[in-house]
Amino acid sequence: MNIVDRQAIEDLFTRLKEAERTSGPRDAEAEAMIARLVARQPVSSAALGQRHAYSIVQPEASKVAE
Repeated sequence: MNIVDRQAIEDLFTRLKEAERTSGPRDAEAEAMIARLVARQPVSSAALGQRHAYSIVQPEASKVAE
């Protein structure tokens, strides 16, 4: 993991914290389903975090490349 990866993951969690603070009630059924699936496949939470962090970084990298 390099500094760009680290920053992308930090940014993702910052955005998630803000979304949690400003959003309405969460869907209990969806949360229960996600918890069950992550319990069955613990590495999935890290994989999801990385995938979404890269989805934040990728558009920025494309802008810089242009």
